[in-house]
Amino acid sequence: MSFDLKLKNVCPHRVVEEVHEVDIDRRTVRFNRSPVNTVDIEVKVNGIRRSREDVDFGYRFVEDDLKLDGSMKLVFNQEIKDTDPLVELSYTTNQSQCRRCNGTGVEMDIRPDGEGEPIRIENEDKLSQAIEKWILTVVGSNEWHTGLGTHLVSSIGIKNIDPEAIQRAFTRDFIRLGDIMRAIHVRQLSFQRMTPRELLDAVESVNVTQDVDDPRIYTIVARYRTATGTRDEIEKKFFLDPDMGSPFAQVQRRG
Repeated sequence: MSFDLKLKNVCPHRVVEEVHEVDIDRRTVRFNRSPVNTVDIEVKVNGIRRSREDVDFGYRFVEDDLKLDGSMKLVFNQEIKDTDPLVELSYTTNQSQCRRCNGTGVEMDIRPDGEGEPIRIENEDKLSQAIEKWILTVVGSNEWHTGLGTHLVSSIGIKNIDPEAIQRAFTRDFIRLGDIMRAIHVRQLSFQRMTPRELLDAVESVNVTQDVDDPRIYTIVARYRTATGTRDEIEKKFFLDPDMGSPFAQVQRRG
């Protein structure tokens, strides 16, 4: 059985040690992003973690009078004497303002388990992750497998494109991608043990739909079958407009 490192995780929307400026009153600090609560906010001043009752850097949270959404601000109990203090705040923000996942809710990063080892994935989870990684690979960018990948990422920013052309192009991409994956798996089996649950048997269908309310938004659903006959699918929503920020609003695997 082979394995891969797990990359896709639910984003905690946690901001870690973000540098903030102190206002001219030498007491007020306004958050760069709105915290969802004040319970898990951690405050560091000049590299040292401070509590609310700290003698020199004690603080409290009050409603920010410059914002209309009820956001809080941090106010130190007394003026900071340091002329250039380093204030670092760790807190949980909301999904729409999160820079870790760009509002997608999914963070692509390697995380450790309880013993500090990278989390591994096997079988169907490994296959699903491999398909998703190769979907996001720009075709031609891998010099050893020039046909590997799709035109999905390179399509971001195209204007006035025909939805039927999108359907045809991505269907060809996914079918070709499935052929290449199966060929790679055959070669891989000659020197590595793999289970049928992590082997691709066929890409069964690809469906591309355009959003009825916003024509810039497309949803791709790719259905595939493993060597055991198990069927699975990956759904990906993306924007063909660079002005909308992150191109991928939703990434789901549905069994």
